[in-house]
Amino acid sequence: MAMKNYNYLEYWNERGKTPADVWPPEKSVYVSNVLGKLDFNTVLELGCGDGQLSKIIRFFDCELTGLDISPDRLESNKFLHGAINSNFIDFTSTALFDLVICSHFLLHIKPKDLDNVFKKMLWHAKKYIMIIEPAPNQNLGQWEYYNFEHDINKLTEKLNTEYYSIGDRIGLWLIRK
Repeated sequence: MAMKNYNYLEYWNERGKTPADVWPPEKSVYVSNVLGKLDFNTVLELGCGDGQLSKIIRFFDCELTGLDISPDRLESNKFLHGAINSNFIDFTSTALFDLVICSHFLLHIKPKDLDNVFKKMLWHAKKYIMIIEPAPNQNLGQWEYYNFEHDINKLTEKLNTEYYSIGDRIGLWLIRK
C-alpha cells in the first residue's frame, strides 16, 4: 500500500519535532554545479516538498512539475509550474521529462516497491535521472522509522551512472540515458 496524503506541518507538530532543515549552502552549490552541466527544459521533481530543491532547479529557467503527497507543501512551493498531489507509485501520467530528479525521496520507498518506482523514473526520464540520497552506509535506523536504506549503487550499476559525494552524508547519482 502506498503512502497516503498527509499535512506535513501537522505531521511534525504532532510528534513534537521540527520539519527538515533548510539545505546547507554547500549542498545547493554542488547540486547547481551538476545541473549546470546538463541540457534540460522540462523537469519532474519527485517529493518536491516546500521547494528547497525546486528553487535550485528553477534557477535554470525550465518548466518544473513537482509531485508530492502533501498538499500543503505543494501549495507553499512557489517555484512549480505544475503541481501534482499524488504518490509516485499511483502516478499514472504519460508525460516525459528531460530530467527526473529527487532528493531524499527513495529513502521513503518501501523495499518491495523500489524496483517499480525506479522503472517508472526511467520511463518518465528522456535524458537524465538525478538521485540525491543519504550516502551508502548512513545507518538510516538512526533517523526515522519510515526510512529505508537502499543500495542505489546496485540499483544503477548497469546504467550510465556517475556518483558524486556531497560531504560525508549525502550522495548524488546522475544517470544519463
